[in-house]
Amino acid sequence: MAFRPWISGTGCPIVDRAVDTDGALHGSLPANCHTGCATVANMAVREKRSVSLDPDLATDIDRAAAETGTTFSGWLAETAAHRLRLEEGRRGIQAWEAENGPLTDEERAEGRARARRSLGRA
Repeated sequence: MAFRPWISGTGCPIVDRAVDTDGALHGSLPANCHTGCATVANMAVREKRSVSLDPDLATDIDRAAAETGTTFSGWLAETAAHRLRLEEGRRGIQAWEAENGPLTDEERAEGRARARRSLGRA
């Protein structure tokens, strides 16, 4: 059995023997494997930050996160990523208009209609 590339560097001989190149766990990890290195090696990388929020806003975020089945941090990250994608799109339109002239009202209406259709909001 070979060591999985995404687990390499842990130096855990227990996982080394238990995980094959196809990623399958062969058997189970023994009870004396308390390091959890296989789990840790596959965790997403996150950067911890501290933010200050209005208490009412924090309450609203807690509620929104619970409604969508995520965490406070997950909801903030997803919302921030969405906002960044919107801003990137706006910059793309501005760059296109700088080279080609302003979009017409008809082109803007068609763009909004296409966006609604792609979101299932037609």
